[in-house]
Amino acid sequence: PHAVPLLPVWADGVPCFTSRPRSRKSRNLAHDPRCVLTAADGTLDLVIEGEAVRVTDEDGIRRVLDAFKAKYGWELSVRDGSAFADDLPGSPEYGLYRIVPARAFGYGADGLTATRWRFEEE
Repeated sequence: PHAVPLLPVWADGVPCFTSRPRSRKSRNLAHDPRCVLTAADGTLDLVIEGEAVRVTDEDGIRRVLDAFKAKYGWELSVRDGSAFADDLPGSPEYGLYRIVPARAFGYGADGLTATRWRFEEE
C-alpha cells in the first residue's frame, strides 16, 4: 500500500489529482489503478474508493487544469498529453488523473451518522 497526501480538485464530476510520471505514486497506479481518497472538513469525513485513470485528451486536461488554477492558483501548460510547470526549474511534467468512483462513504462529525454510495459504470 502507498498513501500520500494529495491536492485534489473536482472536475468533470469526479475528484482529480496530479502525479509526476516517474513517481512511486504513478508507478503504483500503472501497476494497479485502485485507489482511495479521503477528505474531511469538520462536518464530514469522506472516503472515495475507485480507479485512477490518466487524463490524456486535451479538453479533459484543460478542464482539470482550469480547476487547479481556480482552487490553488496553480497554472500549468499543456504539451503532448501532459501538464508542465513552466515556472519551475526544468519545467517538470505532471500526469493528470481522475478517480472513477466505485464506492464512497460519508461519516458525520457526530460519530453516529454514516452514508454509503455505490457508483455504477455507465
